[in-house]
Amino acid sequence: MNLQGEDILFRSAYNPATGNIDLYLWVTNYMNGEKQTSVAKNIEFENINTGEEAMPIARLCLSEAETLMNELWKAGVRPTNGEGSVGQLGATERHLEDMRTLVFKSAGGAA
Repeated sequence: MNLQGEDILFRSAYNPATGNIDLYLWVTNYMNGEKQTSVAKNIEFENINTGEEAMPIARLCLSEAETLMNELWKAGVRPTNGEGSVGQLGATERHLEDMRTLVFKSAGGAA
């Protein structure tokens, strides 16, 4: 969205009845000193010609995109390649190296 002076709020939830992730989007702004909240409704599809440029349905700043990712993570969505965060992989590698060191030292071998 990247709308200056507006607060963007995403919420998502896994819906076991449908097997879908329900995604909600609110925009809050202040007009004439009054708080006004709007909710996103249906996405509209329109036919385009082959090669015709399409406009994005939303434009998010990095913090808004991060909020969306966090909401989807809370709803159980994970990356397809199964990777967690970059930090998790590094921590796992360090842990494995520590375990190797402990095993080899206690066995009297070289690390």
